[in-house]
Amino acid sequence: THRAYGALAALVGPYSGMGNVLTEQHRYDEARTYYRRALALAAQMGDRTSVGTTHMHLGRCAALEGRFEDAKREYAVAAAALEDTGFWSGLARAYEFMIDLHVALGATDEALRCAEMRLAIARKSHSVALEQAALRQKADLLVRAGRPDDARRCMAAQAVAGTAGAA
Repeated sequence: THRAYGALAALVGPYSGMGNVLTEQHRYDEARTYYRRALALAAQMGDRTSVGTTHMHLGRCAALEGRFEDAKREYAVAAAALEDTGFWSGLARAYEFMIDLHVALGATDEALRCAEMRLAIARKSHSVALEQAALRQKADLLVRAGRPDDARRCMAAQAVAGTAGAA
């Protein structure tokens, strides 16, 4: 129906959504097919936000498959595309996935750099919920890195952020 009426922009969301469903079902080849359809339409329309989020989804799919170099490449493209859009929650989500990737690779320093980026985005967008999630993820990372004192400070900052959000 969308194609018949020329409403191709409306297909980006359903294609991405189907890709997400298939990714959760571990049907990665099929998921990539839907993500690529969404990406092609988004690129055709010049929709940088959808281009960025679709690359993020392709990166997540690759990471879950253990194709880490492909995941890195997709995440880098996603971050570059989303950086210009002002879609802060999408960019923060991309960094969240990048952190998970770097943890899987044992690249703690790079994971911490991405955690700082995610935290900066949360603060820039004035999102208390996003800031708290970023601080939680960073604290978990610091515990894994054997830095419990830094993790405690991070959790204290999370408590302060939560209090500020409740005010």
